Amino acid sequence: MAFAAFTNVFLKKATKSFFIFTLLIVFNTSTSASHLSDEIALKNTYQYRVLTRELASNPSDQFSDNVRPIAQREINLINLKMSNGKRFYSNQYVQVQPVDSLRLQTLHNSASNGLISGNFGETFAGHNYSSLNVDGSAFINNAVLLSHETRVQYDSAQSDVYLYRYRVKTAFSKLSFSMAKDSLILGPGYFGNLISSNNSQPYQIAMLKTEVPYSAGLLGQFRWYVWHSWFDNGSANSPDAKMLGIRFAIKPSKYIDLSITRTSSYGGNGQDIDSFDKLFNVITAKDENAKTNIDTDQLLGFDASLYLPFLKKFSPFLGGKLYTEFLVNDVVLFWQTEDLGDKRIIRFLDQSSLFGLYLTTGKLDFHFEYVKTANAIYGHQATGASGSSVNGYIIGHFIGRDSNAYLSEVYYEWIRNFHISLNTGIIVKGQRLANSQTTNTYGIGFKYFITPKAQLEMKTTYLISDRTDINPSPISYNFIEESNTDWHSVINLSYQF
Repeated sequence: MAFAAFTNVFLKKATKSFFIFTLLIVFNTSTSASHLSDEIALKNTYQYRVLTRELASNPSDQFSDNVRPIAQREINLINLKMSNGKRFYSNQYVQVQPVDSLRLQTLHNSASNGLISGNFGETFAGHNYSSLNVDGSAFINNAVLLSHETRVQYDSAQSDVYLYRYRVKTAFSKLSFSMAKDSLILGPGYFGNLISSNNSQPYQIAMLKTEVPYSAGLLGQFRWYVWHSWFDNGSANSPDAKMLGIRFAIKPSKYIDLSITRTSSYGGNGQDIDSFDKLFNVITAKDENAKTNIDTDQLLGFDASLYLPFLKKFSPFLGGKLYTEFLVNDVVLFWQTEDLGDKRIIRFLDQSSLFGLYLTTGKLDFHFEYVKTANAIYGHQATGASGSSVNGYIIGHFIGRDSNAYLSEVYYEWIRNFHISLNTGIIVKGQRLANSQTTNTYGIGFKYFITPKAQLEMKTTYLISDRTDINPSPISYNFIEESNTDWHSVINLSYQF
């Protein structure tokens, strides 16, 4: 009973497992803590663009950028500095920067209620929405990192001040452990990834990950990641949904990245883990689709990247990358309750896939992707009509289930401090339906570096659909024969101290 109560408390919320974090801090303080470094915030898209260009033209046998956010210690492996600047106050025990950056964001939408895909779950209740985001961080005794993003929000419905993102982190040897409220990007996709991407709002994550790879001999460099996520959907049909995940990545060559990821979604509708047996069932997905109180939904993903630095020898491109992601929504396994009696030891069902090409000249970037999702992906009885989502946003790829899309972008540094981008897309939702929806998207944006520390960014996107979806669920469709034209605009003015 004591173990059951302990397990229930431990897995209820990430913040309630703080005692483990405290033990790691004590251990870390008594040993070498020089490994600790901050994460590069996901909103710093240009820094990640520079990183992608660097790897495309000069790939590394030590580093991959297919799991984000990325710590500065990881980036240091390729000698590419992306520092957040000097500290406001520093001594031998504490380094504090109460305000790392300021970001004023304004969103405009033609509809009275809007969701903006691929923008970390930004949403608003009226035509206009504004927020002021303040970042800050502190290192304590070189053993603990504390960082935050506090948001002052205003729209036509309400005003509010709240903690939008946070991270508490320690590091040791080749590893780091963090407890955070943030987004998690898994895979090489630029517009989105199948398991976890930049589409949803931040959620709570506890993660133990490899920041410096281990040598696997002839197999190359090896990394692993283990995490647990909590998705607070408030009044959704399945509140308190959770996900347990593990990822293994290997680089047999500096030109190749290979990864395998498995997640098990559970919880929702009051399903808590209060015994070791239930925890083991979640890990093994023993009761997947068995309609028990530990019914889980497992995803198994594979992704691979091939870097193309040799393009510089015979083309105007300095480098590029070919990449793919493959996902199965169900795995037939002999130990699972629903598969008892099935003579096949293992079988994959409900495949989704993504294929992409990236090319760069150093100033001109091309991205092209094709993605197709299975009918069963993101929806499961354990998580109900809310699906694998946070407040209406799919955690995985923004196109949702039973869909396919062609997506492209051209990004050009016209002059040093003025960059422009053009986006196009064709998205077909509800492929199996007689009245599927086709949406054509067109986007134009610019980024203006006012000073090395200040920048202004704007992007406007038009969406033209031949039908309108009147179902509020992110995983179910109900299209009516009514065409629809929508647009949204995002403006960011930021300053880095």
